[in-house]
Amino acid sequence: MKKALFTISILILFLAADAFAAQKFSRFSSNPIGKLNVVGIALSEDTASARKVIDEILKGQMRGEMNFDIYVDPTYKHLKSQKAFDVSFFGSSVTGKKYESNADSLLNLKANPATIMILDRRMRIRGFSQALFSDWDELGKVAEELLLNIEAREIITVDCKAPDNEGLSTWQTDLGKDNAARKKGRTFDFGAGKLYWYSLLGQEIPNFRINKLSDNAEINLHDVIRGKVTALIVFIAPANPGAANALPGAASLIAVADGLYRAFSLMEAGPGGKEIPDARPDGQAAK
Repeated sequence: MKKALFTISILILFLAADAFAAQKFSRFSSNPIGKLNVVGIALSEDTASARKVIDEILKGQMRGEMNFDIYVDPTYKHLKSQKAFDVSFFGSSVTGKKYESNADSLLNLKANPATIMILDRRMRIRGFSQALFSDWDELGKVAEELLLNIEAREIITVDCKAPDNEGLSTWQTDLGKDNAARKKGRTFDFGAGKLYWYSLLGQEIPNFRINKLSDNAEINLHDVIRGKVTALIVFIAPANPGAANALPGAASLIAVADGLYRAFSLMEAGPGGKEIPDARPDGQAAK
């Protein structure tokens, strides 16, 4: 593979300058909590290509931190070149789908450069975002509330506004989606609103095969996340140079995932000042 395929242009380096800006999370509760399971899935043509892009571009040229476990969906197929800036409508690019992969199709991610999700112990998707900029403290609160396992029912209190006309461009929670559904009878809906919410929000994430980045061994996604509160980051890492323009966007969300890893896996975020009653961080969620 020619080195030229992995050389980022001056424009892309400029865009990537702040892509891996450190995202710091703090805790609100003083309760003891378990560790967050942070998992990355790189979408690429094969494991070797993913490893090269991660090591040479995301970690190398972009100087990113990616200390969490990474797996690979090696079914990436390039369709058309990515642009540094694009316009989306209902979460899909108006210029058409740029790639396809097994994970992207099963998770209905609409070929975005990166997606971050918060999953509970029953593998349900409780928080979701594809935004480059968002109120990440709220997403961190979703992770902490799930780690607290309030009343052994994995209750969260983080609501969210209904997504705007850019569809999947903001962070979402299943609580926000449920609350919006309750209010639906009091609002006008011209047929588009149902498309704004991420389709799998609140549901168990589909299972599929992925490969370990370290040794290419195959494993089921559910075996990696079952029984654990998980932050899952799905991002592009293909060798095809047509995807290079979108790598800074992917890097922005990877930085969020690494911030969650440092705060809630390495426990760099110290306890907050509020004790949460009925927290059962070591107990299993009620069925």
